Amino acid sequence: ENTLQSIVREMIQTKLGSSIRPSDIPSSCFSFETFHRFVAIISSRAMVLKGVKHLTPLAEMINYKSKETYLHEMDPKNDDERCDTKAKWIPTPFDLYHTLSDDNSITVRSDRDVFADVSSIDHFKADGNAVIHLYEDYGPVDSSLFLQAHGFVPDENPHHCAIVPKSLLLPNEKSGDSSHQKNARHLFQALKTLKLVYPGAEVFDGIEDVCVKQNLEITEDGSTVGRKRASDSIAIATLLLDDNAVALETEGDSFPSWSVLKQYCINAINSGDVERIEIRCARYPGSDKLV
Repeated sequence: ENTLQSIVREMIQTKLGSSIRPSDIPSSCFSFETFHRFVAIISSRAMVLKGVKHLTPLAEMINYKSKETYLHEMDPKNDDERCDTKAKWIPTPFDLYHTLSDDNSITVRSDRDVFADVSSIDHFKADGNAVIHLYEDYGPVDSSLFLQAHGFVPDENPHHCAIVPKSLLLPNEKSGDSSHQKNARHLFQALKTLKLVYPGAEVFDGIEDVCVKQNLEITEDGSTVGRKRASDSIAIATLLLDDNAVALETEGDSFPSWSVLKQYCINAINSGDVERIEIRCARYPGSDKLV
């Protein structure tokens, strides 16, 4: 029987030896709560690189702090006083300072200048020298995943977001309508041309859920300048599939009619020109308001 309990029982017997009888193992060892607790422990100690969890002794002991720093600056009103200015840094991809080599060794580098960051100072020794506490950003992780993967939720998490299910992104879908099916095919072609769907996908399977931050940024857009993967997907799908979006035409803006914008997009898709599709289908007038 290939169940969670049977797998756990086999793992325990393999570890402790065949002399251990199943009845000798407490039933609490087979509960989902116990399984989930140890998954959380392992996850909090592991580092995910290239989609694989690696146990990294010592490196995994670095505590979390979001990547923002306090810079030392002199008070312009008093040369003898120093003020600390809070400054956010440009986000750095997690795998840029955590690298997996060909020999499976892992190199961890600091993601910030610890000597310029006041918050890195743990305390001062009697001789006046500072003891530095190392921190790092754990990456763009939502607070719910922090609890699951690391066992805690940070007081301040700039990456915290609320999940908006895909069912709310296109509320006016008419899957049985022939024009809808035709526009869905256009949508899928546009998403593939712009590489906004999995390359091996064969049919349009709907927009994915998105996670929206407090400032209304979408986490899935990433930090690449000029590219907003989730926003572009939503804008294209809305233009081609959601007739409710025509409400924008009544807002007083001098937009072309919704049907004209849609036809511009379809013509761009048929051309196969990437830049033209981006402009006509994802960056059309009013698309930012829609998203």
